[in-house]
Amino acid sequence: MALKLLAVDPVGGGGARPAASRVPIADGGGSDALLYFTAKLNDTLEREAAISRVSALADATSGLQNALDQKRIELSTDPDIAGREAKFRQFAQAQYAQASGGMDRETAALFKRTANPMADAMSSSVRHGAQKDTLDKALGALNDSTDKLVTASGDARNANERAALLDQADTLLKQARDGQILSEAQYQAARKATLGKADQAFALKLIRDNPGGTAAALGKAEFLPNLDPVTRQNLVDRAGAEVLRRTNLAYTQEARREVAERRATALNSNTIMKEVVDAAATPDGISDDLLARAKAVVPWHDYQAAKKLKVGGGDVDSKAALATIVPDIDTRDVSKDLSDALLKNEITGPTYKSLLERNRAALKDDQPQSPYRQGRDYIKTVLDPAAAGFGGGGALGGITAGLRADALMEYDTWADANRDKIKADPRLASDYALEVGRRYKLAEFAGTTQTLGLPRFTEVPKAQFDEPALDAATAETKRRFEAGEITPAEAIVQARLLQQWKAALQSRKAVPGEPAKPGGAK
Repeated sequence: MALKLLAVDPVGGGGARPAASRVPIADGGGSDALLYFTAKLNDTLEREAAISRVSALADATSGLQNALDQKRIELSTDPDIAGREAKFRQFAQAQYAQASGGMDRETAALFKRTANPMADAMSSSVRHGAQKDTLDKALGALNDSTDKLVTASGDARNANERAALLDQADTLLKQARDGQILSEAQYQAARKATLGKADQAFALKLIRDNPGGTAAALGKAEFLPNLDPVTRQNLVDRAGAEVLRRTNLAYTQEARREVAERRATALNSNTIMKEVVDAAATPDGISDDLLARAKAVVPWHDYQAAKKLKVGGGDVDSKAALATIVPDIDTRDVSKDLSDALLKNEITGPTYKSLLERNRAALKDDQPQSPYRQGRDYIKTVLDPAAAGFGGGGALGGITAGLRADALMEYDTWADANRDKIKADPRLASDYALEVGRRYKLAEFAGTTQTLGLPRFTEVPKAQFDEPALDAATAETKRRFEAGEITPAEAIVQARLLQQWKAALQSRKAVPGEPAKPGGAK
């Protein structure tokens, strides 16, 4: 739209520049020479007047352009965004009137044709700048509002409250879309980003409440599905770091002082059973008198175990039995489980003695934040078959459960041999637990993939089967099923196999490289 800066005639009454005066030609019969020189003089005067008009026009145009450009820059930071264009128009009209006030009518007409498009273009620039700043201001307010709702959703008291806060954020985004602040594509992108931030805020809350459990849950893609892979891995790392941070934080000078003696044995049965297992390791074995004393005091399953120890236990330890018992050594009384396994020849006498003593000691431990327990809990969490996707049992579940039992027994053996060192530096326990967890996690991947068969629709060798190959096999299976080339039963078999490979590959992804040796381990 033109500014119409020249709506008012700029030529004042007495301010007009006088036109050049022509020299009159005499009426007498002058000579031809006189007529010639008179005409030349008049042409010269007209050229001088034209030059004067051009110079005045150039000066006025340059001055107006500089003034308008300076005003445009000044208004670009004016907080009164809505009033910027009107202020510019008023300023431009005033500047034009001032610049053209002393011009003659012909010069003013030329100036008008030059100044009006120039001022109109700068006015459009001011208007577009104001529109952009208005949009940026609205987007800034929108982002602030949605960020506050996302932060609040992370601390929501329950799922309903969290959903309500996220609905409010989506409503603000829809209003921005309907008000043409956001395009449809921008709305979809903003909605996706908002949900991702909300899942991240919720994950951070879960890490504060239960870092170990959250680390395991984040290993499943369906948990908080709006997280991108990079953010998910960062949160897993953060949860793991928080587990170790809390472990170290708990070991203040006061917490480092381990209880000099475990809680005094409250039951005579514990004392008698200790005598039994100690006697079993001697050349004389368990005496009839000791066996009779045990029968009178200890629970029946312990007495049966004592009788079995008198004649000897199994020849070798069953990995399946150990996988069931060892993870619970520090959480509950497993004496009956140990007795049953001993009676079935699933564990040897020395293993029964070792695990029973550890179980008794753990149940007396009234320091849940002790370095030993924290390290053990970490290994149990990292090598949990359910977290690895093999909680349903079977061959793959058995591999993971067996590895977890081996890892815990290795850790327990190390802890027994380094008890004094752990008391002096509790970080040794967390360092060694981290090493064991990583090492057995790699072994878990190797064991599960060795057991798994390759999906039917892939040409990639097992040793090179990775996430891209998994995606390709999944897509090909889907295509063949939709084309009717495989039966529903075969599709289900392949889908289950693909899911197991996905779990195995995620297990490997949790351990990107060779684990570092624990810094303080000797």
